[in-house]
Amino acid sequence: RLALNFVFLTLVFLFVAYLVGRSFLSRSTPGLLLLGCGVLIWGVGAVASIVLGRRDVNVAVTIFNLGACLAALCHLAGVSLSLRPKRALNPAGLWLASGYVVALLALGLISIFTIDGRLPIFFVEGQGSTTVRHLVLGSAVAMFALAAILLRTTNRKSLSPFAYWYSYALALFAVGLFGTLFPSSFSSVLFWTARTTQWLGGVYMLIAAIASVRESRVWGIYLEAALQQQSDLLRLSFDAIIVWRLGGVIESWNRGAEQLYGYSESEALGRVTHELLKTIHPMPWQEVEARLRKSGNWEGELRHFTKEGREVVVSARHQLVVGADGVERILETNRDITDRKRAEEALRASEERWSTILRSIGDAVIATDANGRVTFMNEVAAKLTGWQPSEAQGRALEEVFNIVNEVTRIKPENPVANVIRMGQVVGLANHTALIGRNGTELPIEDSGAPIRDKDGQVTGVVLVFHDISDKRRAEKALRDSERLAMTGRMAATLAHEIHNPLDTVGGLLFLIDQNPDAPETVRQQASTAGEELARVTQMTRHMLSFQREAKNPVPIKIGEVLDNVFALYERKIESAGIQVEKQVDFEGEFIGLPGEIRQ
Repeated sequence: RLALNFVFLTLVFLFVAYLVGRSFLSRSTPGLLLLGCGVLIWGVGAVASIVLGRRDVNVAVTIFNLGACLAALCHLAGVSLSLRPKRALNPAGLWLASGYVVALLALGLISIFTIDGRLPIFFVEGQGSTTVRHLVLGSAVAMFALAAILLRTTNRKSLSPFAYWYSYALALFAVGLFGTLFPSSFSSVLFWTARTTQWLGGVYMLIAAIASVRESRVWGIYLEAALQQQSDLLRLSFDAIIVWRLGGVIESWNRGAEQLYGYSESEALGRVTHELLKTIHPMPWQEVEARLRKSGNWEGELRHFTKEGREVVVSARHQLVVGADGVERILETNRDITDRKRAEEALRASEERWSTILRSIGDAVIATDANGRVTFMNEVAAKLTGWQPSEAQGRALEEVFNIVNEVTRIKPENPVANVIRMGQVVGLANHTALIGRNGTELPIEDSGAPIRDKDGQVTGVVLVFHDISDKRRAEKALRDSERLAMTGRMAATLAHEIHNPLDTVGGLLFLIDQNPDAPETVRQQASTAGEELARVTQMTRHMLSFQREAKNPVPIKIGEVLDNVFALYERKIESAGIQVEKQVDFEGEFIGLPGEIRQ
């Protein structure tokens, strides 16, 4: 029995564990590691149970049955994970060594505890199995049977030769273990029949290993026909799914790829994907390949050209898969996002255009969200507030747009809250001043309007304002000019009213001067009064000329202007004892308003 166990179970299982280990080093899938651990446990346990249990049947049965149960658990978990691939275990060498060492340690602990009598009795010679053995061995039978069923029923169309023969081996193990539940002696016919069934399972496992090596031409095994299976399952996917050899040609082309690119399967197979689709990568292909080798996958956007020459943008996912034949293949999944990219580009162009317009207008513009936080600010607003757009982004409006009433120094209501409450365009109150970040104060005029979405809901507020300092200065200058013009008109009216009586007084003084009967003293006084009257008359004439002068600029000689000014102030100059000398080096003319020059 020892020799048969060693040949049909231990040697076969160690060989399979070796092949599984080689496959795990290239694929790093958890299912393969668990499968290898299960094979190793039962292969070593078959020999260890006979060697350690020569003197005690219960020791042999306990070690063998617990090893079988643990091996069955590893097989069931391994098959389940292999048929539903999970994340790779890296580094594979460390995981493989750790897994096999843990499996052997578990078997060692079972052996030690059994020999020391720490475990329940499994078998009594002449009486048969105990309840504990029935539970343990029954669980092993169920798990081996379930693992066999999973291999046979899942993906049966693409089942690999190894999985096909291996499922029969697991079924024979389940039947053989089930047969050992009932005999009360190792020498019974039923026991040897059950044992022979297990050895036959070892033969089937050897056939499975040989079939795997012959098919793949490499020393390894696999449970699923990976690439072909995935291609068959995903053939009807709406996404374009392509399988191609790394550095080689297309091997699978699904219906989604036919619809997206316009090439039929027969036209695409055997072609190089980058050449067929004129692929434009976002980075050099060498970098993409390096990432694939490092992490096993790559995601990004690619630009392809269809059979008709139309450019399409796809969201691509590349997965590097190493087949059982040792060939590196790429499973490429592409989803057409051309329309989405065009919409995004149109939206981005529209936003950029409006942003450019808002940045270019002469008024300051600040936009906020519904919570009153700044989302946009143009350069004019940045200059007036003293905040750079990047600094103001996300801040509360009151912090950036600090306004007070010029007269009362009271802060008005938050413009955003006011606009949202009113739901319409709202202007600032008069005498509003903006206090800049550096403390400068500017008078402004402002209006705020709500920003609404397609449903009419207010999503924010836009404020438009401008500095009215120049406007204030212009208004003041206009008021001063009007005041001066009014003064001139009043002076002209007064001069006109005075000028007529002065003519009469001048005529009377002339008669006194010409009267020979008038005393000399009277005549001298009349002459002096005439001189003063002439000076007053000249002043009234100048005042009248202010009003009659042209409203538009005219040619002016500076000498004449000075003569008029000196004539007006001649008496004051003389009474003050001031001596004035006039020297004009410029004899030409210049354009201006005479009245303003005299003033």
